[in-house]
Amino acid sequence: LSDPAVFYIVVTAPKEVLRRRAEELGLSVLLNPLYNDPESNAASYASFETERAAEFAIDSMTIGDTVFSSLERQRLIFSILEEAEEFNGCNIFLNSAKSAGLIDDWFCLHDPFAKARLLREWVYPAMDYPRDLVHGYFGDQISLYFEFLDVYTRYLVLLALMSLVVFAYTVAVLTREQRVDNEVLPAYVLFVSLWSIVVLKRWSQRNAE
Repeated sequence: LSDPAVFYIVVTAPKEVLRRRAEELGLSVLLNPLYNDPESNAASYASFETERAAEFAIDSMTIGDTVFSSLERQRLIFSILEEAEEFNGCNIFLNSAKSAGLIDDWFCLHDPFAKARLLREWVYPAMDYPRDLVHGYFGDQISLYFEFLDVYTRYLVLLALMSLVVFAYTVAVLTREQRVDNEVLPAYVLFVSLWSIVVLKRWSQRNAE
């Protein structure tokens, strides 16, 4: 910002433009919790329609009354930029513009309100993983990565406790008796094998959700 030769251009779009583009693309948007599945209480989605705007859930990660998450707004703006002019687009491809030297770089800005909520509900408690918040803000790949870390880390606690017991036994008993054969190792190896199977099974179930 201190370099006067560098210019920053912020690209955004009003609510009406985003709604029109979402309707053109048939974007699937989260419905109000009133429309959740009655048996499993699973969230429901539907293609966005302006006339049904009141039926869609307000994004809790954003200040205002938008029904689009941060990720969805980014995708809608990108689609407008890259769409051909005859279809009400800008015909601008940022990566091509960067390769041609027209711009130095491009990046998406963070939402301060959303970041504050993620810190409050995810980082500071350090317990429950808010999958919907992370998915709505970061997207599929990053959300899936942290989803796996959540499962893996929780089961590592059990493995760490068992490993601590084996280590304590090794130090307390084998060192005192000055022998190298450890009769608990076969049981520990079996435990680790079963632990691996359980973790993979649990991740498969979590991934299917």
